[in-house]
Amino acid sequence: MIEVRDVAAQTTATAINEVLKKLGINQIVDGVAVLPLGSETYYVDVVMLDLTTNDTWSVSFTIPHRDQEVSHVVKD
Repeated sequence: MIEVRDVAAQTTATAINEVLKKLGINQIVDGVAVLPLGSETYYVDVVMLDLTTNDTWSVSFTIPHRDQEVSHVVKD
């Protein structure tokens, strides 16, 4: 049986890799972690690898329960 976490990780990696490719950025998704935060709420951490410098950086976000109100907050 395929887990929701596996689908979320695969979908995230595919989507971000496509965006990086379309933007012509020489980076790839190096890893994705999807951790449960409660009832149908997930924390997603994505690590990107810069193929030119071999450096990594990450972005994290939360996938809320479908009935939960969403606020759009960007953190630097």
